[in-house]
Amino acid sequence: MSDQEQQYQWALTKGFHKKLIPAMIIGAVVVSVLIIGCVAQYGHLIGLTSFRSMLILDLAVGLPVGAYFGYLAGLGAMKKRLEWVKWGEAHGWEYQAKPKQIGAGLSAGEEALRKSSIFWHHARKHDLIHRRIGDQGISLLRATNFTKRTPGSGQNDLVGGTRKQSGGCCFLVMDNPISCPPMNIHSRKFMDRLHLPTSRPVISFEVDDFNEKWTVHASDAKAAYARISQKVIDFLLSSSDKYLIEFVDDMLIVQYWISQTEEFLSIRNPRQFYMSLMTFTEEFIDNVPEDLMKSIHLVDKMG
Repeated sequence: MSDQEQQYQWALTKGFHKKLIPAMIIGAVVVSVLIIGCVAQYGHLIGLTSFRSMLILDLAVGLPVGAYFGYLAGLGAMKKRLEWVKWGEAHGWEYQAKPKQIGAGLSAGEEALRKSSIFWHHARKHDLIHRRIGDQGISLLRATNFTKRTPGSGQNDLVGGTRKQSGGCCFLVMDNPISCPPMNIHSRKFMDRLHLPTSRPVISFEVDDFNEKWTVHASDAKAAYARISQKVIDFLLSSSDKYLIEFVDDMLIVQYWISQTEEFLSIRNPRQFYMSLMTFTEEFIDNVPEDLMKSIHLVDKMG
């Protein structure tokens, strides 16, 4: 049964409430621990000094209140999934809350994706939307890193220690019918975050402003110069430097780095980053010479 079908089952029957039991248990435990801690610290001020009184308060207040808030939190997450599914159904996208396969053609794109130097292979992936536009598959998803980095470790390395959120981003992965030799385009600000393959030399351009703002790594300089025309240079100079672009095999990958402020502001509109990615990608492709990249309409598919 697909993830999308499961979402509908949860929404259309009361049976989906059992999916909220783990959230209720977590809520009950968290609130109970908080109450025990508060009573242990300040209980003497209100006459609660015995273990028995603490246990009674915990059973009477902590467990039910915690379970209730856990239920509300789980229900909110469930409704968010359902909203994604309904939106996807209305606009021709397939939605997966926790994707098992990622790539422009899903399973067919996994091999090329493994070669990517910008994709977060070990991050938690969520909220994937996928569809085909003509003969091209396109996938967008969110990724969140929960790894503790140490000096000299790569962004995709799993390092032991306390897990903490180190950042989030969105990825757009799409088929590229006109193959391009491996190439990366990224802001110089990302040099410390990326460990790009040393086999791809840096390609310099005649526009100094572009060389100062963007770095191009390519295994084939001729292919890089052909695709990064003056129109592409002008477009990238006027664009945000939070985007990273990579060509690998027959695939185009675009990443958008999300700040914590943007993450908070996106709660009401979780698809705003997908729209930004599609807008940037569509305009980038439109500026590449037509014989080297097939034009595609992405933005109007978001509804």
